[in-house]
Amino acid sequence: MNDSTAQGSAIVRRIEALRTRLGPLRYLDAVLVAALAAGFHFYWNVPDKVVAVPGDQGVPKPKDTRRGRTRHTPRPADELAKLHDRFRNRAFAREPKDDAFARYATPRLRRVVASARARAFAGAPAPSPLRTVDFECRTVRCRFRIERAAGPHEIDLFVDELRRIEKDGAPIFRDVRVEPVVSNGTEGSSAWVEVTLARDDLDVRVGAPAARRLPKKVPTLDRDAAAPPSKAEGGTPGRDGA
Repeated sequence: MNDSTAQGSAIVRRIEALRTRLGPLRYLDAVLVAALAAGFHFYWNVPDKVVAVPGDQGVPKPKDTRRGRTRHTPRPADELAKLHDRFRNRAFAREPKDDAFARYATPRLRRVVASARARAFAGAPAPSPLRTVDFECRTVRCRFRIERAAGPHEIDLFVDELRRIEKDGAPIFRDVRVEPVVSNGTEGSSAWVEVTLARDDLDVRVGAPAARRLPKKVPTLDRDAAAPPSKAEGGTPGRDGA
């Protein structure tokens, strides 16, 4: 046996003797390796915060934020009159916005405007291209924009019908203002309409459009009937004496 082999055998004997002395502790290296592997796994694969998904067991249902919104309470006529006097000379954008009123009034105003448009053009030979867009309500005033009108006459016809809408025998709008939109130096197809409420109750049932009398068709004249009587029928002779 050479020297290297003897040295190797001596080292093996020393390791075996050390393991015998350590007893159960000789398995500590395996436990340490397993712990390091588990820690590495959790560090890379487990998120810091578990995201709760609605519908999972134990996860509370999301709260309905709409329940916490303030509902609009109708205001008396004298309060609306004071608000009208306060804001009527201000620009519409400078009027404070009452969110509860805006949520209440905007969809109802859309329905009222649609009814006024239907009544204004009832009986027309062709559907009007007039559209109403960009509805917005503040505290006591609302506005919307008219577009694609055939001309100023259509805007006037529509706005006149809007002013006529009543509830319980009184108009629902205290004031209706029209501001034409000038495009390319001309106006007539678009305008802003600003309305001031006389009452907070916009649940108005507008009646069906009244039947309008359209002009009767002018009868076509018969050329033979309209021709002047001949000489044989006693007509006046012409210049040529015929």
